[in-house]
Amino acid sequence: MPSTPTSTNPSPLEPRLYSVTTQELLRALPSRRDVEVLMDLMRASPEVCYQLNYKSHLPMSVKLPNMRAQIPNLLRPETNLVLLARQMLLFAMALQCISPLRQISELSKHHHLIMADLAESAIKTVTTNESLLGSLEGIGNIVLEAIYYMDCGDLRRAWIAMRRAVMAAQLAGLHRRAPHQLRGLDDRNDLDSEIMWNSIIYMERITSLLSGLPTSTGSANIALQEVTNDAVPGQSLHVLIGNAAGRVLERNQIDSSQQALELTEDIDHALIKLAGQMPTAFWRPPEFAGLARDSVEAFNETRRALSHSSYYTLVIQLHMPYMLCQSHASQRTYSKIACVNASREIALQTFNPISSSCRMNEIRERGTATVTAELDESIEELITLLQDIDTVISCMSPASMKLQIPLIDAAVKAGVKRFLPCNFGTPSARGILALRDVKEEFHDHVFRQKLGFTIIDVGFWYQASIPRVPSGRFDSAIFMPLNDVYSGGSTPNMLIDARDVGKMVARIIKDERTLNKRVIAYGDVMSQNEISDCIEDKTGEVLELVEISDTEAQNRLDARKTAYAADPENRSNRFLLAAAQYAVTKYVRGDNTPENARYLGYVSANELYPEFRYNSYTEFVDELLTGKIERPYPDIKLS
Repeated sequence: MPSTPTSTNPSPLEPRLYSVTTQELLRALPSRRDVEVLMDLMRASPEVCYQLNYKSHLPMSVKLPNMRAQIPNLLRPETNLVLLARQMLLFAMALQCISPLRQISELSKHHHLIMADLAESAIKTVTTNESLLGSLEGIGNIVLEAIYYMDCGDLRRAWIAMRRAVMAAQLAGLHRRAPHQLRGLDDRNDLDSEIMWNSIIYMERITSLLSGLPTSTGSANIALQEVTNDAVPGQSLHVLIGNAAGRVLERNQIDSSQQALELTEDIDHALIKLAGQMPTAFWRPPEFAGLARDSVEAFNETRRALSHSSYYTLVIQLHMPYMLCQSHASQRTYSKIACVNASREIALQTFNPISSSCRMNEIRERGTATVTAELDESIEELITLLQDIDTVISCMSPASMKLQIPLIDAAVKAGVKRFLPCNFGTPSARGILALRDVKEEFHDHVFRQKLGFTIIDVGFWYQASIPRVPSGRFDSAIFMPLNDVYSGGSTPNMLIDARDVGKMVARIIKDERTLNKRVIAYGDVMSQNEISDCIEDKTGEVLELVEISDTEAQNRLDARKTAYAADPENRSNRFLLAAAQYAVTKYVRGDNTPENARYLGYVSANELYPEFRYNSYTEFVDELLTGKIERPYPDIKLS
């Protein structure tokens, strides 16, 4: 026999009881003067928060709600007890948006005391009253109670409220996803029973994860509803995150360490795949500059930022148990990196990973634990710092690369299992790229020490593969314009978005198949002609290109060698020499190809991890057109 909600046929005593209770709630309302003052101060309604949790996080077959919702008007309180409680909760949630430090002299008491009085009166009188759960608003009020407690930082009470919401929804039959008798009290609230059930599952699981407590939703899946208006990417993300959160909670209850590890790896792969299914532009850092406060664009950007936070929070919850796990060394390293990267993303800062990669202050500001050490002084200090470290990744400028020697020696004595020398370039034999020859010397030092290693090359950055367009619209992003076309422009080259390198490295260092191997990873293979065609197609401009013969390319290289020999300390000379050598190896010799990497003995990361989705060059150009790609090496001026 199907479950039924609380009877909708009240006893003769109930109307009188409800009338008395309604009067009690009305007496808990602030004075008319206080309400008028507060309504003037409220710039945004908490209905946005309500819609975020009930609608905008979940795909649905209705249009997005109006971004500017009406502030609950307590000057005209509802006569229905449940609707009045809803008004009070929404008004209290709006007051949470006003800083508790703000002093409002016109009020009879502090606005956060008014907030607490409204919320606690509605919760004590209505949301905890089981006889008032016979409507969608009645159940929705419990969810609003949970949101209120979450915004107060009281996760335990939020978790308890969500447990009650699950029970109330199940009693009402919402979990059956079939037509039932439970309806709303006011059509203006536009509540949908299926969306409400999906939201309840999602929020209960999130509060369970954050509280370290079990879920009551079991294996229930959040339904992916048909989307007819998918103007905002990521509407389905929260559905999938909610289902993944259920699997993490399931993992947390497993006693078998091996079974838990296997499920963790499976969930990790699923989350990576999920991220790869989203449009590349969806993962760009949130940007609110220039957006009107109450605009649709600001609402959508807020929702996207919340989606980022939810995804990365789930990644942290997945990997946190393994950060200090001694029995799974490789998983510990991978989980540490995953947690650090996810924590950085949650910071929601505008941060350029290329131009700021060596600026320690900015790294510290992102909450990353940093340790300062002098690599050319006491090796004993380095050994101490590297104790219990499984993997060391070296990222050094050409000028400081020699300091890898003491770092390698300390890694050997500290018992480091894997060392990644600073490489991350194009594959080639010795004698072609001076910088590559220097790197090979450090490879040899690793080999002599018999230290476990992985050497990773990634081709050439998209960020350094941009031709100048006549309008100059890309000038702020260009380090060296790519308008010289070598060998007819048909030589293919491996390219990668610099922002994908770290993501791939995190995978490679976890994989035993890459230990003591050279690994190549790349996002696209394109010739100069294909790059030019892509830019012209996207911009509608005709590029001004210069044909360079193989002989002229060699003459340019000889001239750069002469200039560098005359002033080797000049950074501009060093970069220009490297550029000339790269032009020969990439375009004249054709060294930067998957085929040459395979010939040189590289293992292909693209074959090892076929599920990983790189940003394509075409997608990079789309982002370039927005003006949000910054110039790499902004402090270097080339002459």
